[in-house]
Amino acid sequence: MVNIKNVIDKYRILKSMNEVLISNFESFDNEVKSIFESEQAVEDLVGEKKESGEIFEEDVFGTFKISEGMRKTMLLEYKSISKACHPDSSGTQVLNIFFIRAADAKKEENIFEILEISNTIFGKTSFGLSSKDKKNMIEYLEREISSVKSNRLWSWESMSEEDKKSEVLKTLNIIIKK
Repeated sequence: MVNIKNVIDKYRILKSMNEVLISNFESFDNEVKSIFESEQAVEDLVGEKKESGEIFEEDVFGTFKISEGMRKTMLLEYKSISKACHPDSSGTQVLNIFFIRAADAKKEENIFEILEISNTIFGKTSFGLSSKDKKNMIEYLEREISSVKSNRLWSWESMSEEDKKSEVLKTLNIIIKK
């Protein structure tokens, strides 16, 4: 049986890992740009390749399709969060930030974020989700965590300078050849 606390914990791990990966992508981009005389040269080259469909941008997160039961839970939790955190009623900056996060999560149908916020604010660990839904959520999060770990830039910060240069050259070679 899957514990919802496990879902929330795995989601927090995935969010943290994605923040590291995004930072690594930014470092990688800076390294690539330093090879060229100007940032614009890289942006023009990459832009041409994107427009022609030769390369594409990856989303950091994959997509997760929520069930009807998850949608109902998400909406119920969103209402509770909104009541507690709405800027007109809460009066605190911190709660206002939770309100904005929850509104964005609802719009994106990100049940993981809604559950995490509800857990943080109210300490909730039970949401009435079916075992099947919880199992699907855990499986999705485990796939996403595995995907982040297998990304070639996951270990960017711990790479030697030589390995970083090699990675940059591989990428440039792929972009230029296409």
